[in-house]
Amino acid sequence: MVAAWVVTAILLSVLAPDINKVAVNDQRAFLPTGVPSLQAAQLLRAHFPERMSSNSAVGVVDAGPGHKVTTGPAWEYVEQLTTRFEALVGEGTLSRVVSPAAADEQTAKALISPDGQVAIVIVSFAEAVAGDEGNARVAHAEAQLNPAPTGVSAYLTGDAAVLAAYDHAARSSVDSTTWLTILLVVVILLIVYRSPVSPLIPLFTIGLAYLISRGVIALLGAHWWTISGYTNVFIIVVLFGAGTDYCLFLISRFREEMAVDHSTLPAVARTVGVVGETITSSAATVIVGLSTMAFAELGLYNASGPSVAIAVLIALVAGLTLTPALLAILGDKAFWPRRARRFTEGGFWSWWSNWVTRHPVWVLAVVVALLAPLAVYGQGLKRDFDLVADLSSDTPAVRGFNTLATHLDAGATSPLTALLRDPAGFDTPAGLARLAQMEAKIATVANVGQVTGFNSLLAESGTLRVHDQLSGLVGLVRRGEEQLRSTGGVASISEQALQEAADGLVELGMYLRQLAVEYPEIIRNPGFIESVEALTTLATVAGMDAPMFGVGGALGQDDATTDAPSMSAGATVGGPIDASAVVPQLARLTHGLETLGHNF
Repeated sequence: MVAAWVVTAILLSVLAPDINKVAVNDQRAFLPTGVPSLQAAQLLRAHFPERMSSNSAVGVVDAGPGHKVTTGPAWEYVEQLTTRFEALVGEGTLSRVVSPAAADEQTAKALISPDGQVAIVIVSFAEAVAGDEGNARVAHAEAQLNPAPTGVSAYLTGDAAVLAAYDHAARSSVDSTTWLTILLVVVILLIVYRSPVSPLIPLFTIGLAYLISRGVIALLGAHWWTISGYTNVFIIVVLFGAGTDYCLFLISRFREEMAVDHSTLPAVARTVGVVGETITSSAATVIVGLSTMAFAELGLYNASGPSVAIAVLIALVAGLTLTPALLAILGDKAFWPRRARRFTEGGFWSWWSNWVTRHPVWVLAVVVALLAPLAVYGQGLKRDFDLVADLSSDTPAVRGFNTLATHLDAGATSPLTALLRDPAGFDTPAGLARLAQMEAKIATVANVGQVTGFNSLLAESGTLRVHDQLSGLVGLVRRGEEQLRSTGGVASISEQALQEAADGLVELGMYLRQLAVEYPEIIRNPGFIESVEALTTLATVAGMDAPMFGVGGALGQDDATTDAPSMSAGATVGGPIDASAVVPQLARLTHGLETLGHNF
């Protein structure tokens, strides 16, 4: 029997896949398919594939109290860190880097704290950060933070870094718990039986049961169902807890049986006959309870529960077969250097049991009085999903998170992405207005610190309104007109300035054409007509190489009578320009744009 268990454990350890390789560490795989977050992820992957990332992290650079991260060694370090992260994009570890050192003004402003002390560099990982490989990717990214200049602190935080730190802490805790459990089992058995042999029996039994359970569940995970990366952790904890109890029941009863009859085999048979039913009933309740988790909606539970139930079943079979076989082989040697003896009356436990049975009412009252307040208090506890709070404050990811919470916003480490879908589209004034309303509505949700959307990223919200756009153009044209009047003509203006003015007119013409495409009704607007005529005349006066195309042909409107300019970006000024002809046309252009603006 012992040989069969050993051979089975060896075969499964060799032939079965590694449970850590088979296990799925991306927790999204265990979510029901209909949850909004997965639906949003599918839409994000379809419409914004370049922004789709399994996990992200935040590099936090702290210049120190009284110092600015945008100057001196701190800013040089931010630039170097950006270069290092971008190198990881090239090698496939990261997919995207957003840094204040390589971003536009508005984005850079959002990545630097209001006090200027802290800057963040956001990185997206190319693959999901989960398991040993994911943790290695996080460690590789974190290694880019070193070395930091003197006085500058750098941390890697965000969801990927926190998850990696949490996984490391969980595994370390399980390792510590496992060794502590083994130590306690050994110490307790040494105290009770005063034998160095007795502790080896449950350790050997549970060790083989674990190896076999690990192999069986790994095979199931490789071919039939999905298992979590934490399943192996659950198996270790439950097996060493429950399995050790089963073995202790058997060893304790075997000792008493051997004290009566020193014949080993009959003692083992009586032990299993008496205790077998007890441990089977105990294990059955655990197995049934864990198996019912298969009906849970969350995949993490409906996969882990049955897996641990299988491990408990294997531990039970090992307790009913392997442990008795070991006891049969060892006999009295299981308690060496002492001999098996019966339990005798006397001592603390005899006194305690007698006292409890003589005063049952008092015992019940005291126990209820002590436990009832704890039960009531427990009902008021709230579930907490704060992973950061479970980690040590010295963990770099936690220190980075706390730095962000102090200088920026704690939510900047892993912001939520709200995906909005509107069949009517957001690329119209009405759509942009709906988007702004949604951003404002989200901002009113409790504990939402900041909402960053398309509207909020603009330097000025008026940039989205056609009326404000036209007003800005009117201001530019009017300033050009005033400059010509004040300088006394075109001759005093440099060639470079003239070319910039020509390029500006080209861009204005392209803008009006785009406006006509989006709002065909403005083609008949007097202000639009006046603006187009003024631009056409200015192009002729300046001798610009900028061909005109009819708006009607471009828009497919045969009845259109007004032409809109469509000039190439490379239009150049040719020959001398008559200032007396330019100024009036600029005035007409200003008036036309103002008139057109009244319609928006």
